[in-house]
Amino acid sequence: MMAQDVRPLLRTLPGPAPAPAVPPVEVVLFGLGAIGIEVARAARARTGLRVVGAVDVDPAKVGRDLGEVCGEAPWGVPVRADLGDLAGARVAVHTTGSFLPDVAPQLLALLERGLRVVSSAEELAFPGLRHPDLAARLDRAARDAGTALVGVGVNPGFAMDALPLVLTTCCRSVRQVRVRRVVDTSRRRLNLQKKTGAGMTPAEFAAEMEGGRMGHIGLAESAALLACGLGFAVTGIEDELAPIVTDYRRQSEFLTVEAGLVVGLHQFARAKAGPDTAVELELIMALGGVADEDSVQVTGDPDLALAIPGGLPGDVATVATLLNTVPRIVGATGLCTVLDLPLPHAAR
Repeated sequence: MMAQDVRPLLRTLPGPAPAPAVPPVEVVLFGLGAIGIEVARAARARTGLRVVGAVDVDPAKVGRDLGEVCGEAPWGVPVRADLGDLAGARVAVHTTGSFLPDVAPQLLALLERGLRVVSSAEELAFPGLRHPDLAARLDRAARDAGTALVGVGVNPGFAMDALPLVLTTCCRSVRQVRVRRVVDTSRRRLNLQKKTGAGMTPAEFAAEMEGGRMGHIGLAESAALLACGLGFAVTGIEDELAPIVTDYRRQSEFLTVEAGLVVGLHQFARAKAGPDTAVELELIMALGGVADEDSVQVTGDPDLALAIPGGLPGDVATVATLLNTVPRIVGATGLCTVLDLPLPHAAR
């Protein structure tokens, strides 16, 4: 009998038993900038979450209903200038800043209120790298309160650390991991374009770079996180940064950048294991002239390669990782990284 004459067999199997009903996790939103507002909208749409509070210091938002701040009908959740009475809240989604010393007072206040914290603060992804004393203080505060905190996002927190780490599940051994991420910032928000130097002179970029406030925050943290997750004996982390200067006019919805000015950055972070580079992360962020890309190369047994055409969507993925981490931190204690929590995934 010829194969084409064999009829396909269709079986219908009983579906899994429905999962037991779980009450939604009550969340408070701390910070209502561009990302915080998108977090609010996305959280509102989830059956597994319930927004019970919102905090922001912007006088134009304080006292208004959160729904109105998000451009929608009222939700019955007023925006406060401080934590106030947040009875019932279990988890805070924190989206106010990148540098750990700047946001640590906010994090400590949230922990002292008994809240678990999921934060977009990039340095919190692996806080012991730059701020070991502050990391220890946060860990103690969380444990004393019987709560937890973690820093997550698309990068750091997924694209250049958690994602390649999960890929190595298929490897018997790993010698080196290289990750490359390219982002065209011309289609992204103005704040990101400015954070990556668009419109600066090379001298202005160099001055900000020397002051430690230029470059993608969290790239070195991702390198350390990935290397530690793979068990490498890390002897040092290198962070290399240079501006991308355009030789033609480039434009976005918000900016026009003339030739000779900075349009973005080219950055590397390398985790060294003795003389060898165990992890190398390359990040290119520029206002046009590049194609979005995420790729991973694993050298090991076996070698592996992963490419995501078009790359991971930055702001959308950041919001998703924050909210998808909320259910995972409910049972955690202390200062965590993504290595310490159950594998996150999309949730309702």
